[in-house]
Amino acid sequence: MIRIFIFSLAVFCLTFTSAKAQSVSGQLLYSPTTPEYLAKSYWLLNGLDVEKIENIDQYLMITECDLYKQYYSNDIEWSKIREATKGYINLNKPNFPRRFEFIQPLYLGRYDTSSKEFEIMKNSQINGILQMYVSGNQALHYECINSGAFKPSLFPINASLKLSRPLTYMSVHTTTDSAREYLKYIDENSAVTDFGRLAYIRYRFKVEQSLTPISNEDGIFANFFGSLESVSVFGDRSMFIKLEEVKF
Repeated sequence: MIRIFIFSLAVFCLTFTSAKAQSVSGQLLYSPTTPEYLAKSYWLLNGLDVEKIENIDQYLMITECDLYKQYYSNDIEWSKIREATKGYINLNKPNFPRRFEFIQPLYLGRYDTSSKEFEIMKNSQINGILQMYVSGNQALHYECINSGAFKPSLFPINASLKLSRPLTYMSVHTTTDSAREYLKYIDENSAVTDFGRLAYIRYRFKVEQSLTPISNEDGIFANFFGSLESVSVFGDRSMFIKLEEVKF
């Protein structure tokens, strides 16, 4: 147990050091909207009580599932893990994420050589939206989250974002050279679908506050209020072909 316990603490420290280093370098750190990173943000944004055992246990079900499965039934060892987790949260909470990024498919039409724009297909157009879902996590992919002991009301595994101002994005402006590179990639990789030419849009946003969670047929969603800091469009999933970036 001691070896695993020390390993877990080492992972905690490594995560904290990495985030701190990136902030010192002057680069903004954007976290993916996975359950693990969302769970960390709830301590910062929702004011969860670290002294409540239930909060700690639910958090560890998300972030340390293997540890939870192996040691939760051992009262003595699990108590030590709880205390170590409390210390980690208290120390690192100010550095927990409030900036996130979310990537989803975008479908493009033809390139207009005069305006230097790709039209965005109607099924992908963004026209004055104020609320958007910014994650696509499925409980069935996470063993501990998929168990009956998990309570999504405390730590929702998905999130929505209420924007501080409406977002409209109807076309992608890019250079002829970038368009040519993208079209070549599309031809070589058969990335044309019934919906249009496949591309990817990346939203980067900052959360200002947490609102009352949203419940619908897809489950419970954390409800953030915040602002977009940039929207970028890439021609490939690896994000080597950047077509446009708009900063706000």
